[in-house]
Amino acid sequence: MGNVERFEDLRVWQVAREVVGVVYKMSSTGAFSKDYALRDQIRRAAETQSQLYLALDQGYMNEDEFGSIYEKLEVLSKQLSSFITAH
Repeated sequence: MGNVERFEDLRVWQVAREVVGVVYKMSSTGAFSKDYALRDQIRRAAETQSQLYLALDQGYMNEDEFGSIYEKLEVLSKQLSSFITAH
């Protein structure tokens, strides 16, 4: 895992930060930004994948945007699992 001096050095944290940035950017535009309940929920959701399906179903994002974020969440989930197991 390399030398970790701060939590920001953890790759799992870096990926999580990327995912949050993408979710915030996408949920700040168009109809998505006006659905306050879903927007706020997806921004703080522990089960973000479920909320992504809802946003996709509501037409707030297209399949490519959905796939890109979902892919990052799968990587993040695996990294978190490995991190928890190792510590």
